[in-house]
Amino acid sequence: MTQPPVLVTGAAGFIGRQLVLDLRGSGIPVRALLRPHHDGQDLEAAGAEILRGDAADRILLREASANCNVIYHLAAARGQKKLSQAEYCEQNTRLQDAVAEAALTNAARVIAASTVATMRGHPPLAAADAPPRPVSRYALSRSQNEQQLHETWKDQGLDYRIVRIAERVAGPGARDWGRIIRGIQNGRYKILPSGGAIHSCDVADIVAGLRLCASDAASTGETFMLTAREPASILDAFGSIARELGVPFEPKIVPGAPARAYKRLGDVVFSHFKWELPYAFTAGFFSWPSHYDTALTSERLGFVPRYTVCDALRRTTSWMRAEGRV
Repeated sequence: MTQPPVLVTGAAGFIGRQLVLDLRGSGIPVRALLRPHHDGQDLEAAGAEILRGDAADRILLREASANCNVIYHLAAARGQKKLSQAEYCEQNTRLQDAVAEAALTNAARVIAASTVATMRGHPPLAAADAPPRPVSRYALSRSQNEQQLHETWKDQGLDYRIVRIAERVAGPGARDWGRIIRGIQNGRYKILPSGGAIHSCDVADIVAGLRLCASDAASTGETFMLTAREPASILDAFGSIARELGVPFEPKIVPGAPARAYKRLGDVVFSHFKWELPYAFTAGFFSWPSHYDTALTSERLGFVPRYTVCDALRRTTSWMRAEGRV
């Protein structure tokens, strides 16, 4: 019997592209939705059906998802665009509504990508137990999208699972790490604050987790976390990059309390006024002990990440060297 196709929105993105290639490698028919200007040659070469247009176009989504059993919804207005709060919420809600309506029309299951940034990240809590505490405009829009799925679309019979994906996903293709990797190569990080920890994940493990979330082992309305098993300290994470580059790395470690205090201040300011303080994210990245509980994902779905955070960063660095980016 012919296997039904799946639809991937945001297929030109870092995770979306890897997901399409992985699905095609398993022989699964894939419809990859890209914007008109995005390159899809590698996806087409892998046998994906390329569709072009706006993922918020409801007519396009209904047609694109016809006969599909799963929609992986990865398209989003993301953090680097620096949109206003209203723009983030409006754009991401339009995208989600189009996907939800199409899924209901075609009886498809939605795997809705969200972010761990909807949570505080310390101390580690399971997704089901953690109250939403977004501290950025982008994260707030995703938190509202999650709430809308629970409060609006679930009652209409939508079959969905929410997947909170690690921030700064690493692995081959992760261009976002370029500035840090080049900084370590150039000896820029001579001083680091204490206390920082990164709970990233390799893109290969993210893709495996997304596919598990689409299985019958998950139930409608559940929320799953996709990160590496354990976080890595900033010192260990950056050290793994330096070793892969073959450069010395012995920074001076200074107290992280001032940076953490600034991050807390930024959190308070955002919660009250929805203003993002300059460099609040940077202060948190370097000094905050991010840690997320993935026990539910492991126990219910059998999610077993193959790569540690340091492994993923070594793979990112190796890829960047091979591509001539460092």
